[in-house]
Amino acid sequence: MNIDKSKLQPLLWAVVGAWKAGDQDLHLHTDALDQFLGEHTVEQVALQLLAELSLAGEARDTYAADKKSLAFALNDARAEAESLRKIMRTAAGKLRSYSIAQPDRAWEKVNDALGLLDYGCRQADPAADGMAKEASLG
Repeated sequence: MNIDKSKLQPLLWAVVGAWKAGDQDLHLHTDALDQFLGEHTVEQVALQLLAELSLAGEARDTYAADKKSLAFALNDARAEAESLRKIMRTAAGKLRSYSIAQPDRAWEKVNDALGLLDYGCRQADPAADGMAKEASLG
């Protein structure tokens, strides 16, 4: 059943207004409503509208739950990104200090710093770490 709600509403208000006022044209408004509804009764239309309203409420609730879940995921991602930035800052600081203080051992320390970065990446994405291990095992 597909009812044009923009046409239904004024017809319903006309019937309600005529009924409240005790208008003698009540039957004219009721006939216009019946003609618009065709084979459907007011009760059927009311039940359909209630079902649509219920579906809209469910969709709203689902949207709100999804929005909340996405907000939590975004906060987690932001915290993870900040953690990775700290790891990268630490590694960059170590690289700078090693290359200045001990130029002859700089490459060894670069590898240490890269290991720290690698560790941070593995902490951020354990699934990728597992795939990397599988790929290295061949």
